[in-house]
Amino acid sequence: MNQKSRTQNTMRNISFSLVCRLIDFIFNFVVRIIFVRLLGEEILGINGLFTNILTWLSLADLGFGTAMSFSFYKPLAEKDEKKLAALTRFYRKVYTTIMISVLIVGLSLVPFLNLFIKMDNPIPHLTAYYIILLLNTTFSYLFVYKSSILRADQNEYMISVCSTLFNILKTITQIIVLLFYRDYRLFLIIQVIFTILNNLFVSHVADKRYPFLSKHVDLNQKEKKSIYQNVSAVLLYKISATLLNGTDNVLISMIVGTVYVGYYSNYLFAIHSVTGFISIIFSSVYGSLGNLLHDKNAQKNENVFNSLVYFGYFIGCVTSACFIAVFNDYIRIFFGSQYLLSIATVLAIVGNYYLSCICQPIWTFRETAGLFKKVKYVMLGTAFINLILSVVFGYMWGVFGIIFASAIARLVTYFWYEPVLLYRDIFKNNVHFYFRKICKYFVITLISLIPAFLLMTMSRNNILLLMIKLVIAGLGSMILFILLTRKDSSFKNIKQIIFSKMLHIKN
Repeated sequence: MNQKSRTQNTMRNISFSLVCRLIDFIFNFVVRIIFVRLLGEEILGINGLFTNILTWLSLADLGFGTAMSFSFYKPLAEKDEKKLAALTRFYRKVYTTIMISVLIVGLSLVPFLNLFIKMDNPIPHLTAYYIILLLNTTFSYLFVYKSSILRADQNEYMISVCSTLFNILKTITQIIVLLFYRDYRLFLIIQVIFTILNNLFVSHVADKRYPFLSKHVDLNQKEKKSIYQNVSAVLLYKISATLLNGTDNVLISMIVGTVYVGYYSNYLFAIHSVTGFISIIFSSVYGSLGNLLHDKNAQKNENVFNSLVYFGYFIGCVTSACFIAVFNDYIRIFFGSQYLLSIATVLAIVGNYYLSCICQPIWTFRETAGLFKKVKYVMLGTAFINLILSVVFGYMWGVFGIIFASAIARLVTYFWYEPVLLYRDIFKNNVHFYFRKICKYFVITLISLIPAFLLMTMSRNNILLLMIKLVIAGLGSMILFILLTRKDSSFKNIKQIIFSKMLHIKN
């Protein structure tokens, strides 16, 4: 595939996915406001806690999801239909086993649910809520191997459109249920139904696009062994990621109180919504990067990486400024003052978010290059450091301590190690240039955030003021960051790409 085709596919995926994500955000935001106001903080806390517990069950995937996407790149580039059919047949069997395993393990946790809950008043139907959420997690694995081949083939936009259509129907139905019945069980049942329908429809799209997938072709033992080797490497990474990202709500519930999970989840909703937009951009380049890395041009790979690093710091700076300026205003206006967290906790949340933004380019290259084996122990170390610090800091400083611990664990481990790995194995270059560059970007970010910190103190229950602060913080940080990096080679490359695209559209 040539560079033009890669760029066109990437831009198409990004465009469709961003529009779909915006629509999803609007509908999800409306249903969340109604959810919080009608069902209250206790159910909100339970929802956040159970959702977090069920992320642990993603370990049942054993890393097959990541290994699966990686294994599709080469046969897609070589148009090897027989190999693709064999891989799909193999992963279908794997994910059938995974679905059954998730259900069994999830049910085995039922007797221990009360250990994770710290509330003043008992909540009825807890087991029913958990089991319905468990079913939703189980069915999320339905036909996942078919959506993966669409992504690997740079057809992410098809999945985005399907998911958005079903999300619109789901949220409208959930809003009706909340307004007329205020029944959390019905709310969850609707979620399960639409998860199944969405996966069935995506499967149908994949079958139409790749009719050869129905061929009965089996992988040989050598090919299976290669996949299992990749999976064994990804497994430790998966365990580490789950311990790192899937324990905060549980620890907050056990140490501080379950209702605080609800408070925290309102902030996370905004964070995850914005992260979703950013992830779309990076995930949309997976197929193109997989194809690019297959060419093994170290200099071209490094140039693309540097452009992504610049974008990661730029978007992290601008969006962090917006969060700092309006976060507590957003909570106060849409959910109520009783859901506010301290300024220190808010800054810790934004700090963690910023770290995820600037690490996205590293994660993207690591995933597409298949460097799972070389980071598995580092990620495990990150997870254990995070767990220990979260418990210690949680008892010392509450919610702030648990969130702050995650940032510390990331900074002292993979934040610096993975770039070293990429430069050594993929770019064949000295990593010192990268560290000098990101130190400069970080200082520029701090300078660019000054307007946001000033705006943070101007808190009012006024949507118009919130929007004005959002615009000032966003534009102020954007202008400062661009002015201070205008001579950077990565900025010039991105500017050149944008201008060439604009000229192409005009012509």
